[in-house]
Amino acid sequence: MMKKQTFQHSTAILALALLVAGCANQPAAPPPSPAKVDAQRRSEFDMSLDKWNGATLSEVLNKLGKPAKVTRQPDGNSLYSFTKATAEDPGTGRARFSCTVSYVINAKTQRVSGHQIAGC
Repeated sequence: MMKKQTFQHSTAILALALLVAGCANQPAAPPPSPAKVDAQRRSEFDMSLDKWNGATLSEVLNKLGKPAKVTRQPDGNSLYSFTKATAEDPGTGRARFSCTVSYVINAKTQRVSGHQIAGC
């Protein structure tokens, strides 16, 4: 009876060792491409800006401060643009990163009715 239990015990240990060894040899999934990561980040950022829809112009200005630019659109609405940029690259003189978020302000209601993002 002892031989049968030892054999079963040894078989179980061998099966477990093979299972663990098989898992260890599985190749890791490749990381997502930088373009895919950037597109996902941009999509999440874009969706996070939706919370401003319906906010008053005063609320936007109180939270974000003075816009970098205000543009009147042909339909009478205004585009309030806010830009954030990092320090300039000494080699090129250009900002290493620049992000502009523009909020569409409805002419009649003076509330945010949409947004645009560039370079973010």
